[in-house]
Amino acid sequence: MCSADEPRLGVVWPGEVAPAGFFEGLNATGAPAVMVTFRVGNSPAEEEPWELFSDRVTTVFQPKEVMHRLLEAKSLTVRAASPAGRQMTLQFNLAGMRQAIRPVLSACKWN
Repeated sequence: MCSADEPRLGVVWPGEVAPAGFFEGLNATGAPAVMVTFRVGNSPAEEEPWELFSDRVTTVFQPKEVMHRLLEAKSLTVRAASPAGRQMTLQFNLAGMRQAIRPVLSACKWN
């Protein structure tokens, strides 16, 4: 998906990452956010506030500064905590991502 001609990355978690009415702050666009730790390939882990959708299981961020690394990496690992404190970790295989999202990058006018 795009926002202001920038690609966005979304993750749908297997459970809530925040209870109703709870968020850990605001992201760069001023939207409610929760902290998500992510690792692109074998690079060091990073932590960013990701926008939290009202369903409380979907998080989104604009990976402008990491998009090129995502396109070249073999994996993406993301971690967030549930309201009960249980860590949820998801790992994505990024093989073939550059080819698969070429239409999205084109639509976003971002190559």
